[in-house]
Amino acid sequence: MIIDNRLEELKRVLIQKLENTEWSNHEYFNYLWMDGLRVKAFCLLGPKPGWRVLDIGCGDGWFSIQKTLVFKDVHFTGIDLYEAEDSKKNA
Repeated sequence: MIIDNRLEELKRVLIQKLENTEWSNHEYFNYLWMDGLRVKAFCLLGPKPGWRVLDIGCGDGWFSIQKTLVFKDVHFTGIDLYEAEDSKKNA
């Protein structure tokens, strides 16, 4: 399946980009990644290029970032009242 190949590629890219950061702990990464579960779930919606998605309560933005890297033609906006500084840093 195409999405599975893209997920494996994304996982490799994310691990590489996170080296030497506070997120480089692979156990923590696997906890957040969850085998790409959130990206797979979003696929069930049949996203189309040009979609604008509002992620309310996005927390640190990690899941919106994952989906943005897979769906480059979909615009994600995350809002959260409590973790704005963390999401800016992660982005």
